[in-house]
Amino acid sequence: MTGSPNRIASKLSGFVQANLTKEQKEQQRQEVNRVAKRDVVGLRSQDSSVFQYPEDQAIYLSKELAEEDYAQDIISKLRTLAEKSTNPIYLIINCNGGAKTLCLAICDTIRLLSVPVYTVVLGRALSSGALIFLAGEKRYITKFSAVMFHYIRIQGGGLEHMSLGEPELADYLTAIKKGNKLVERFIIERTGIKRKKLKEWMAIEKLFNAEDAVKWGIAHEVI
Repeated sequence: MTGSPNRIASKLSGFVQANLTKEQKEQQRQEVNRVAKRDVVGLRSQDSSVFQYPEDQAIYLSKELAEEDYAQDIISKLRTLAEKSTNPIYLIINCNGGAKTLCLAICDTIRLLSVPVYTVVLGRALSSGALIFLAGEKRYITKFSAVMFHYIRIQGGGLEHMSLGEPELADYLTAIKKGNKLVERFIIERTGIKRKKLKEWMAIEKLFNAEDAVKWGIAHEVI
């Protein structure tokens, strides 16, 4: 048999297919369908089309970012997938929030990766979860999901419960103000929302449904 390797492989494949029994061909077809169903996850969108993403390129953020180990696990998974493939990574989010430092570490990781990260809200993306959602190059939200931003809160039940001297307290409050400005700037850069409007919404912890999230540039598409 002569010819290029690709042509030879094609002829061999055709020969094998021609000599398969009808039952063997049906078994082969079922196996192909089984593998396809295993490797691809589909979500039914509003217009009845199916939003699909490969399961082996998906990471699930489904807990509050309260523990550093959990955040580091998400970061590690992002880096590992970026090293294995140039295909987009899908970060599926259902998160109530958590520590802003851990959140911003994930956002920075997404920003510095060599491959695009697409974020999908499937349930809720609140507080820090919403910021991670905004880090996505493409941002999708399911029909009944919600997004919410708010300012950094004082931990430990309020200032009256904190055992800090005046210098330490002043430094703590300064750090919170700087952190809030950083969060504001990030949201504005990613959405185009005007600062005055954003400050009003963050103060009242406005909850955005899917349609409003798209309207205000928080999400790109409802699925």
